[in-house]
Amino acid sequence: MCRKDEFPGEPFQEECWRYLLETAGIESEVTSDLIVQFAHHVEGLGRTRVTDEVVQKSEMLIRHIFNRPELEKQDVLGRICGIKFIVPYIVEKWKTDVFNQPNAILICYKNSISHEYSDICWTTCSVLPHAAHPQKLTWKSTKIQNKMIEQLHICKEPSLDSVIQHAQNICDSLKLMADKSQIHDANVIKIKDVMVQVYACLLKYKDSNVMKYKKTLLYTPIIFHPKLKILVTCNRVVKSLQTNEIKPYLMEVPEEYGEYFKLLRC
Repeated sequence: MCRKDEFPGEPFQEECWRYLLETAGIESEVTSDLIVQFAHHVEGLGRTRVTDEVVQKSEMLIRHIFNRPELEKQDVLGRICGIKFIVPYIVEKWKTDVFNQPNAILICYKNSISHEYSDICWTTCSVLPHAAHPQKLTWKSTKIQNKMIEQLHICKEPSLDSVIQHAQNICDSLKLMADKSQIHDANVIKIKDVMVQVYACLLKYKDSNVMKYKKTLLYTPIIFHPKLKILVTCNRVVKSLQTNEIKPYLMEVPEEYGEYFKLLRC
């Protein structure tokens, strides 16, 4: 975390000189101020692109922070939470082919999301890699992990607005891809799995946000039909039909989405 010229010169770098140097007042511990200073240094290095040096220094800083004893009782987490020194979690290429992640080279802890939620918000949220999230500290109690998450201002789950916007982003893009026959067979199951996660999240909030759903999702082609590789709006599907389907204008909800019909009939 320091430049070479900030360390004692020869022969004072040897361990036998440590007591004398500490007695003379040299700093021997990594302070909160030094951590904040180094975080800003990494942020500056990564303003234009992420080099190997940036990755190495970012990972080193995160490891040091997480290994500090009684970290949750210090002020360092609150001081660094808004500094962009973290290399974000990168989703699979097929997902960015559908819709890119936010154009952020480095991200900060504040308002970021665990990578576990990436499928329902990768286009709208800063996504933390596992190695940078307090949940990886399995030797610490859940109470301490939660306190660290609170101090870092990490979101425990994405907001409803961010999930709705994400749904609009990927569905509008997938609709264009479907219209051009650009949805590959190899990605059909992957897309379906992502959509199921989006539906499950949205369904949790539907009853308390009916008007928001009607305004935003009614005209979004949110229903992905795996067999036909098309996307349609909610008003084009019903739970069951007594007559033949009129594709793509009137169809039954794919059976895979049966438990989400309450959402899809918005």
